[in-house]
Amino acid sequence: MNGTEILQVASIIFGILTPAGSLVYFLGAVGQRLKSIEADQKKLLESETRCQDARIKTESDLYGRITQVEKLAERIQGRLNGGLHGPDH
Repeated sequence: MNGTEILQVASIIFGILTPAGSLVYFLGAVGQRLKSIEADQKKLLESETRCQDARIKTESDLYGRITQVEKLAERIQGRLNGGLHGPDH
């Protein structure tokens, strides 16, 4: 092989390796992006779980307060119907 042929072979090899290197870099970047998306998804699922737990607790607290108000309203209604404000007094 003479110098020209060596340069041609080297040029061909370099021409093949450059896109291959770019492809490897691109695949590495895609892999990193996928890891980032997976981490974000995990955080989102954790946040969703915390939100659902907080919603369930809030609904439970609200139901308890509504029940207390309903019982209080029934007691007041009972006092009004049978107490000093009844028709007999």
